[in-house]
Amino acid sequence: MKKNSDVLDAIDLAILNTMQRDAKTTTSHLASQLCMTETPCWRRLKRLEEEGYISRYEAILDKAALGYNVTAFVHLSVDTHTEEATRELEEKITSHPGVYSLHNVTGDYDFLVHIHCKSIDAYNFFIENTLRGLSVIRNIKTSISLREITRSNHLYI
Repeated sequence: MKKNSDVLDAIDLAILNTMQRDAKTTTSHLASQLCMTETPCWRRLKRLEEEGYISRYEAILDKAALGYNVTAFVHLSVDTHTEEATRELEEKITSHPGVYSLHNVTGDYDFLVHIHCKSIDAYNFFIENTLRGLSVIRNIKTSISLREITRSNHLYI
C-alpha cells in the first residue's frame, strides 16, 4: 500500500500521535483513550506498523546524563558529486557512532552533519580521523551548540 497520510482516518492519526508521544503506551490504554475495544485497536496499530507509518520504537536518552556535552552541526562542501564519492562520504560519516544525522542539503554547503560528542577532544578526533580522511571534502565549517532550546521527534500530523 502506498504510504499517504490522506488514507489515514482520525483514529489512525490519534494512534500515531499517542505512540509518538509515548511508545510504551499499552494497547489497553490506547483503546481506552480512543473509546475502542482492544482487538480493533491492536489491529490498527499492527497495520500502521506493517505499512511503515511506524518505523520503530526507541528510548530517548539524556545526552547530558550520559556525558555527551558537545553538540555540533558540521557543514561540508565537497569537490565532486559522483555516486561513488557520495557513497564513500556517507558510509564513512554514518559509521561514526556519534553521528546523530547526516543530511544532503541545498545552499552554500552540500552536507550537514549533526553529531554528539563527550568532549571537544572527541569532536576534534572526528574531524581529524573521519572528515579529513575524505579527499572529496573541500570545506568544513562547524557550529557548536551553546544550549538546546527545544527538541522534538514528533511530526505534526
